Amino acid sequence: SGPIKGFVLQTGVGAKDLEVGERLLGSAVSILDVSNFMEATNFNPGHLTLATYIRLFADQLPEFEPYDHIVYADSDVLFNRSIADLAHIQLQAPLLAAHDEQCYFDTKYRR
Repeated sequence: SGPIKGFVLQTGVGAKDLEVGERLLGSAVSILDVSNFMEATNFNPGHLTLATYIRLFADQLPEFEPYDHIVYADSDVLFNRSIADLAHIQLQAPLLAAHDEQCYFDTKYRR
């Protein structure tokens, strides 16, 4: 299995910060500006944050079309072994793991 292609999804990062990120990450990780993509989804930035919507729509980004599956991890996740171990697990069905959202139990958010 070869190296894993990495992506950083961002919106509105300044040019200087992008330059530093590209210099530090090199060709191992592509930094994608998803601002236009997210605007085209017409998401409603009410209760959920833009970051939440990016998580929900990440698999629909055209850059991910060639892949059979993707692994999404927040920027505060630290892997203590190769992410390839996680990326190459054969799943019987799509898998989603997420934190319990308290608003799920609030009836005004379940309409």
